[in-house]
Amino acid sequence: MKDIETLIEVDAPTVGWSKFALSRHRPGTGYSFFTNYTDADVVDLVRRNWPSATPGGGEKDLARKVVIPIPAKNFYCTSVPLRKDMVLQSEVYQHNKQFAIRTVAKAEAVPSEFVNVVCFSADTVAQDFGGRSSDSEWEIIVLLAAQAQHEPMHPLSMARSLLEIPDGVEAKYTAREFAESVLYWSQRVQVNGGDES
Repeated sequence: MKDIETLIEVDAPTVGWSKFALSRHRPGTGYSFFTNYTDADVVDLVRRNWPSATPGGGEKDLARKVVIPIPAKNFYCTSVPLRKDMVLQSEVYQHNKQFAIRTVAKAEAVPSEFVNVVCFSADTVAQDFGGRSSDSEWEIIVLLAAQAQHEPMHPLSMARSLLEIPDGVEAKYTAREFAESVLYWSQRVQVNGGDES
């Protein structure tokens, strides 16, 4: 993309994609995705905005997990408010050795208003994912494209992290954070469609 072809020199670490994130953040997967950018373009956006990093969920500093806000243009959100006329479909899926229920609506993804990129340090990726996907100092783990500026983590993801279930990254949350997450996600649903282009 022309708007990020000329990189601004920033004091940022090396950043790469995790295989985990690359497999998810594509149109039609039910996860946030982007269009008109390459994977390398997204890495460039993360590095350019690195000075805005804040601690990731459950963290107190920038040592293990960070959240980087980036411009929302060309990113799509796959969670939308529930409407009375929506047709929902539920399925059982397997996460590691456990089963869970996923409910989705047959609808298109919507343009995002806010995008936060969650990155883990190399040591955290090696420890929590059983191996690294690149030689970078940090790896992109999740793209959080949303319509709300501070969309809470899904309560099931929070529970996995708090209980340190395999693939859950150790973190601590307050009762209020859990309550806010449950309330928020009880009023939204994931969509299974791609972009509107």
